[in-house]
Amino acid sequence: TAKELGINYGNYKKLENEIYYADKKVENADFGSFTVYRGNNYGSMVFSDYARDKDSIFYAGKLWKEPDYDSFRFLGDSYSRDKNNIYYGGKKIKGADIDTFEIINWAYSRDKNYVYLKGEIVKGENPDQFELR
Repeated sequence: TAKELGINYGNYKKLENEIYYADKKVENADFGSFTVYRGNNYGSMVFSDYARDKDSIFYAGKLWKEPDYDSFRFLGDSYSRDKNNIYYGGKKIKGADIDTFEIINWAYSRDKNYVYLKGEIVKGENPDQFELR
């Protein structure tokens, strides 16, 4: 039955009054307000590893205290931001300029200073001239 199987949201699952990520219980999550962010990957809607409830942000099933709750936004794929930082895969992208940051695709992004591959600076690439081939 649906009660036994729960409701799947990608890697997250709501089962009775508990939330799981993969097979581990998500601690300190509010069941009623828990929401998983959805992104548009490869033309289809999929659930991300980012989630929130009325009090907290979660990444990959763990309470994530680093981002500012009130300004947090999921950007798509593995990207998110708050008022101070850009994140990829739940980790801060060091040196990212939040005002000029743009996502190129699921792996590449850039700002006025750097090109990034999965959140890491790609040395020697000019962000103004960078193109995927």
